[in-house]
Amino acid sequence: MENNIKEKFSRELFGEAFTCFNCNDERVDNNYNYLCKKCFDNITFITRACERCGDKVNEFNRYCDNCKEDGVYNFDSVICVAKLDGVARELVYKLKFGGKRFLAKCLAKFMAKRFLEIFSDKVDYICYVPITNKRRKERGYNQTEEMAFEFSKLTNIKVYKNLFLKIKDTTDQTRLNRDERNKNLKDAFVIIDNAKLKNKVVLIIDDVFTTGATMNVLANLLRKKGVKRIYGLTFCHA
Repeated sequence: MENNIKEKFSRELFGEAFTCFNCNDERVDNNYNYLCKKCFDNITFITRACERCGDKVNEFNRYCDNCKEDGVYNFDSVICVAKLDGVARELVYKLKFGGKRFLAKCLAKFMAKRFLEIFSDKVDYICYVPITNKRRKERGYNQTEEMAFEFSKLTNIKVYKNLFLKIKDTTDQTRLNRDERNKNLKDAFVIIDNAKLKNKVVLIIDDVFTTGATMNVLANLLRKKGVKRIYGLTFCHA
């Protein structure tokens, strides 16, 4: 709590243009999306990606090993900015578990830059992965919702607020494998009954893509509403 107060004071005193959102050190320019050069250089960006799940691949492959073996998803494809290591991992965990809500602005800027560089389809709506009311009270906010609205400001794509509801508390998925994650998420989400999405193109925002279980469940609900194309966008790929 004390560190959060110090960081908030530092940003208010010196301004966002002068302090790093991750380490809070001084920044001499604004070329690194709210980060100092040292933190920026510690991010493993995904430059060549799997055409389905967005994971990093070499120049000779269109798909990662997981998608070659089991690449049947309800979504069309996913864009991921970076691997879940180094500073990228720190940013995600500070936003998700450390109460550093302001980091949504930083992550969304990276995501918008990557999205606008490589994406050509027209998106009708942005949506985001929901959390339960219990988790929202504990955390104070939903980090993916924060990211979605910051992303919307940068791209002018409308957010479909509260499109999904999470109605069941689930076990932390960090240490679960693909099958365990699918079982854990069974009947955990619903989509609002009056959603008018037929023939629309929808972009799902999340912080991390691991096995794709969460995004796959949400995409399945969208398919049942007649959505034409479904894409995902995350800051990290595990």
